This record gives sequence, C-alpha cells and structure tokens, in this order.
Amino acid sequence: MTPDEEIAREIGIELLMDSLDGELLNVVDPESVIDWHNAAVRARHETYLGFDGDELYAEMCRLIGNFGVQDPYGEGDYWVADESFSTKDLVVTQFKSRVVVPELRLRLDDFLAGNPAVGSLTVVDRFGDVLYVARRERPIQNR
Repeated sequence: MTPDEEIAREIGIELLMDSLDGELLNVVDPESVIDWHNAAVRARHETYLGFDGDELYAEMCRLIGNFGVQDPYGEGDYWVADESFSTKDLVVTQFKSRVVVPELRLRLDDFLAGNPAVGSLTVVDRFGDVLYVARRERPIQNR
C-alpha cells in the first residue's frame, strides 16, 4: 500500500493477514484498516484533484459505452483505465482500431471542457501507443 493509491479490499486484507503477527491480528481488524486507508485516499484525491474519481470514471464509462464495449481484458472495444482516475491525466485504451473516430474525439473534448480539474485525456492502443491526446494547457492535438 502506498499512501496515495487505493488498494483492492480483498488484496489488502490478504496482505495484512500475511504481514501482521497473530497478536496484532487479535487487536486490528484488517477490513477496517483497508476501508480507512481507501477512504483517506479518496478524500485526499478529491481535495487535491478537485473531482470525485468514482463519479468521473462512471461518467467516462457512460461516454465510451456509446462507442463500443468497455472491457479491461481486451475483449471489448475500449478500456477506461480506472487507475488513471487517481490522477489528473485520464487514459482510455482502444483495442480494435488505431483510428479514433471524429465523433469520439469531439465527445472527449467536451468531456475535458466540462471537467476543468482534469489535465489531459489520452487514447492509446493496446501497446500504449498514443492515438489521440486532449490537453488543457495546449491546443487539442490530432484534430
């Protein structure tokens, strides 16, 4: 666990169970520790980033859902990289094409314009090659 990243509840509990000695496990509830850690991380991100990452993620998933299937395992058309929502630079992976359609570009630009706390929005292919970038500090590229 790092102080600035959430940790999956099940994994965190397992890590704590493996790390803490038996005497401490009688006093400390691993589930409560992980829940506390994740709540603290979310609160820091909302204060620092200026947005609720979960709400923003859900909004982006709805947007991407209009253009194809969102799936993190490459079986769909897109993956909204959820871990990028703990930063100001959001990432979407596009699996089946190397061309970002103009309508999606426009919708991503609108998303960025409507969320002033977000710094950039990048679409990459399955290998991480950049297909499209929208940045707040510079004019939108690849139009």
